Amino acid sequence: MTIEPIKELYFGKKKLKISGKFSVRIDNTIVIEPSTAPEAKINQYIIENKKADKIAVKSYYGVPPRELTGPYVMKKMHGLLVLGKE
Repeated sequence: MTIEPIKELYFGKKKLKISGKFSVRIDNTIVIEPSTAPEAKINQYIIENKKADKIAVKSYYGVPPRELTGPYVMKKMHGLLVLGKE
């Protein structure tokens, strides 16, 4: 499991600009530790986007995003965003 920076999260067709770190576990669960995204913005994003068939994480500008097929669900736990398979 490697930890990489995150710039954007695509959850389905919705995009969230977010700074922080993310990792992909062996079971393809994505764990994001946000550093600069406002708490209210993240909470609103989770309320609006509960489930997605495809997600993508962009770590560096100029590099194609890492895409994973789902379905994925998003939840918040202890200040982390957790995107797990349904």
